[in-house]
Amino acid sequence: MTEPSELSKKGHAFANEKLFEERMEAIVEGLRVCWDIARWEIGKLVDSPIERAMGEALVSCPDLCYRDAPYIRAPGGTWLAVDYAQIAPQHRIGNFRADFAIVQRAVDGWRCVVVECDGHNFHEKTKEQAAHDKARDRFFVAQGWTVLRFTGSEIYRDAGACADQVGSLLMGLNPIAAREHPPA
Repeated sequence: MTEPSELSKKGHAFANEKLFEERMEAIVEGLRVCWDIARWEIGKLVDSPIERAMGEALVSCPDLCYRDAPYIRAPGGTWLAVDYAQIAPQHRIGNFRADFAIVQRAVDGWRCVVVECDGHNFHEKTKEQAAHDKARDRFFVAQGWTVLRFTGSEIYRDAGACADQVGSLLMGLNPIAAREHPPA
């Protein structure tokens, strides 16, 4: 096999290392722009500061990116039949809305995760709020979704670690078999 340095000498690769480095820097800068746009896009689609923090962490999570760039699904859009994770903020499932729905197509089905960001003001402050959240979780699970809930404190302390947990779970889930499409 020909060594890379030999290819460079023969002119089959980049003629000089400076040009190679410049092109690599442009690629890396392009990825930074993709991430910046994704973080900005997520920020426009969520309802609260903790959802924004979680959304920014999710689009930066390597397990949830395709070729180092995240895919954000617009509200009301359709899931793509692709093999990489798709992040949908404020996704409607039945009569409920998930803070984030994340799906990934696998060979034999779909991996589906709902991520809920529980700020103290809106979750489990009253018995009614707690009952609503529990009913919603049961509905999501009955529809084939795995539900992960994070407190606002967890997200503010380390949103990246929360997103990493989501990515690890998604990669380890058994796909929902025999489904042509992810759950509604």
